[in-house]
Amino acid sequence: MPHTSPSTRSVHSLLLVSDLDGTLLDHHDYSYAAALPALRRLQSLRIPLVLASSKTFEELLEYNRRLENPHPLIAENGALVAIPEGYFPDQLPGRQEQGYCLLSPAIGIAQIRRVLSSLRAEGFEFRAFGDMDVDEIRSHTGLNTASARLASYRRASEPLLWRGEGERKTDFIDALRMRGLRVLQGGRFLHVLGPSDKASALALLRRRFGYPRVVALGDSPNDLELLRAADHPVVVRRPDGSHFAKIGDTALYTQGVGPLGWNEAIQGLLDTLVE
Repeated sequence: MPHTSPSTRSVHSLLLVSDLDGTLLDHHDYSYAAALPALRRLQSLRIPLVLASSKTFEELLEYNRRLENPHPLIAENGALVAIPEGYFPDQLPGRQEQGYCLLSPAIGIAQIRRVLSSLRAEGFEFRAFGDMDVDEIRSHTGLNTASARLASYRRASEPLLWRGEGERKTDFIDALRMRGLRVLQGGRFLHVLGPSDKASALALLRRRFGYPRVVALGDSPNDLELLRAADHPVVVRRPDGSHFAKIGDTALYTQGVGPLGWNEAIQGLLDTLVE
């Protein structure tokens, strides 16, 4: 699908930003089949869909290809932004890879892993992606081998499983913050990254799109700042029936779980927001 200018792409001045795991993708089998009606409607209306996830650029690129979605990506919880080449008239400087411009993170994976190594030497117990081979990543995530390999290509954040005592976890997070890193809780993992998040990545893209209204969807604590930054936040119901947080009176809370709730929310919002 060819890239087009923002003026012809988003005829309704809307920008949709969505988490993947547990939101657009089913928590158990990673399927987005239940969301296909809304996805097709977005494409027919030329409303951009920006995938914003803890997943790597390589993982998100694969989903963009499957969805025939030619729009920017927010990878690794906002630590990395990828913009298709030629997407905006004045492209930001960055590394060119696979048809995208990758904006450099404030802190890269090598520095993050050095800090984690020093904290392990201080007695903190955890198991990070950098410690795992593809088979172990697959066993912890439920991904197939090819997807687990893509998940291992970290550039700007490190997912990890906490293995220590509960009270030491707070000390661990504080130690990371003292070293200029932040920690986000995802669905399964703690994510260690630099001073970035999905909301700051959204702010960058929002400026580039000309300040459209933003619909954002998420289901986990690492989506909280993104949802708070949106004009129309959508909290997607989890498999256990809960919503992870109360955002405020303007938020929507889906009845359906995962992609079923995603489809429900987007169809309802489009009915309301698009004339």
